[in-house]
Amino acid sequence: EYMQRSEEARTQLEENSSYLRSILNTTAEGFISTDASFILKDSNPSMEKILGLSAEKIIGRSLFDFAGENQGRVLENQMTARKLGHQSTYRINLVHSSGREVPCNVSATPLVDEHGDYLGSFGFITDISETVRAEKEQERLESELLQVRKLESIGTLAGGIAHDFNNILASVIGYCELAMDDTDNPEQVKQD
Repeated sequence: EYMQRSEEARTQLEENSSYLRSILNTTAEGFISTDASFILKDSNPSMEKILGLSAEKIIGRSLFDFAGENQGRVLENQMTARKLGHQSTYRINLVHSSGREVPCNVSATPLVDEHGDYLGSFGFITDISETVRAEKEQERLESELLQVRKLESIGTLAGGIAHDFNNILASVIGYCELAMDDTDNPEQVKQD
C-alpha cells in the first residue's frame, strides 16, 4: 500500500510539474528564476524572445549580463530587496542579442526554503517597448500641440493688433477722403 501511495504521489507530482511547465512555456510574459547570486537557472520561450537567445545561452549566466547601460545599480538594489525577502515590481532595460535595449517591467519574488533561508528569486518580465514608444509619441504630440497653441495665441494677438490698426487707418482714410471732397484743389490735398 505504501508503494502504491508513493507511486500515486510521484505521478501527481509529475502531472503538476508538467502542468506548471506548460503554463510557463505558453505565457506571454518572460519568466526567469535565479539562484542567490542572480545566476539564471530557468527561463521560458517568452524570455528567450525578449533576449533574442535560446535557453541554453541564457541559463548559467548572471542576470547582470543582460542588464542595459546604467542598469546594474537597479539590479543590485533588487538583489538586496530579494535577499531581505521583499517582492517588488520595477522597470529595467534588458539587452537583446541584437544590441538594442528592451524596456521591461519586472515582477520579482524571493524564493526561500522551509527554514526561511534565501535560495534565489523568480520573476515575470514584460516587454513594454510598444508602451514606451506610445508614451514617447504622446509626449511628441503634446509638445507639437503646445507649439500649435502658442502659434495660435500669437496669431490671435496679431489679428487683434491688425484689427485695431485697421480701425485707426479707416478713420485716417475716411477723413482724407472727406478732405479731398471739400477742396477746390484736390491734387494739392492728395499730395498733402
